[in-house]
Amino acid sequence: MPTAIRTVTFTVTDTGITPTAPQWAGMQGEHQATRVVFILPDALNTGEYRFRAEWVDGTQSFFTSGFLEAESGEVSFLIPSAWTAAGGTGEIRLVTQLEGEENASQTVYSRPGRLTFTNRDEGVYQTEPVENRLDFLLNETERALDGVNGLAAVTTTATGGVIRFGGKAALAYGAAVTNAGENTEIILPCEFSEVCSVQAGTEKGPLSILSRSKNTFTVYTDDATVMDWLAVGSL
Repeated sequence: MPTAIRTVTFTVTDTGITPTAPQWAGMQGEHQATRVVFILPDALNTGEYRFRAEWVDGTQSFFTSGFLEAESGEVSFLIPSAWTAAGGTGEIRLVTQLEGEENASQTVYSRPGRLTFTNRDEGVYQTEPVENRLDFLLNETERALDGVNGLAAVTTTATGGVIRFGGKAALAYGAAVTNAGENTEIILPCEFSEVCSVQAGTEKGPLSILSRSKNTFTVYTDDATVMDWLAVGSL
């Protein structure tokens, strides 16, 4: 993982966040140059919770990270280029989740911290923010459809599943460990008549799809890593 050029630290409390003034975090278009650190209050530093960061930029575009691990009472995240592309000032907040039975689940949102990115005069290339949204989508798909009857049929496994819509379309999703220095073929949990889209990514960013068929797709990675993937198509 890259070493940050600069660090912005926010202290999260039960009632607020400090500092409250906008913090300069770099230049528009920078990628993983700034690390944001959230110092946790004792109530959240118990080892029971998992965390992610949410960002709303100056154009009101919304982004979310994958789940983040707490270390030594802190949660940190390297800001990707998709979050800095708009420049200007936006709001970042820490989201804390406790997983358990439905009546024991808990979600806590911190007060927002504010980050400012200096605008550049020239155009800024904006990368597709797959790396920021894919993890969250995979984790939230089942939650969003939980309790929905008659609209979708959901089949799940330990590493993913497939959601069928009226027997005409499906969304397949999952996670897999890739092979180091060679192609990795993923067998989908359903067979499509036509695959409309396949996306795959790791914590380092999106992966290129080398090939795909009605029930498989192939990627290449230099290292063995955990990959999240998502496929949409007609049945």
